[in-house]
Amino acid sequence: MEGVETWFTLGGTSLLEGSQSSNAATVFIRLQDWEERTTLELQQDDLLGELTRRLGTVEDAFILVIRLPAIQGLGTSGGFEMQVEDRGAPA
Repeated sequence: MEGVETWFTLGGTSLLEGSQSSNAATVFIRLQDWEERTTLELQQDDLLGELTRRLGTVEDAFILVIRLPAIQGLGTSGGFEMQVEDRGAPA
């Protein structure tokens, strides 16, 4: 697929479920460098959408396309927590 440099498959392993099964797999996809993906169709969101559409045609399979966070552990499922402190209010 245009925009994809390479991929790596862990057959028999589901990283989302933390389990091993003969009917599970985890695939990591490496996109081409930014300089090589200059059109809108080759931007990350469009590529992920195209992968989702293509893989959605696989019958009897649950396939989830997600992007890894830019900072490991800081993603939509990484449990990021933030606290706001009002330092301007009187004590």
